[in-house]
Amino acid sequence: MQQAMEMIAQELENEIQCYRELLEVVSTERDILLSGDHKRLAETTEQKIGLGSRLARAQESRRQAMQALVPPQEGREARLGDLTPLLPVDRRGEFKAAVREAGLLAQRLSHMSQANRSFLEEALDTVDNLLAIITGRKQGATYGANGQTRPAQGRSIMAREA
Repeated sequence: MQQAMEMIAQELENEIQCYRELLEVVSTERDILLSGDHKRLAETTEQKIGLGSRLARAQESRRQAMQALVPPQEGREARLGDLTPLLPVDRRGEFKAAVREAGLLAQRLSHMSQANRSFLEEALDTVDNLLAIITGRKQGATYGANGQTRPAQGRSIMAREA
């Protein structure tokens, strides 16, 4: 049991390290999105995929070790908190702190990723709207000489005059 608990604690530390590294990459991604240097996004995507795979392996390894110690109960998997009573009293505080840190890092990563997704969606919407205007797909109102609105001309901005 002691060996399984040590492995779980080690995998939890691996998860925490992955979360920290992912937060750095997501922060870099945000900076790229805000600066408009989108060519660098492919690099961050590759880093996120690699770190995500590493995180998934650590989580799966931890879950397997946890199932050996605490079998699933009533349709739910064992949770890290279920392991606390199995630890010596002097190690419980450290373990609880690690569990709390992992949870907070995962939550922060989720919020940052959601914000980046919003930035990216806004950028894509802007590009799509600009392309629609340029190609004439978007028929919005224009203003006449006296300031009255009138329907847009059916011509594209990109159309050539003959």
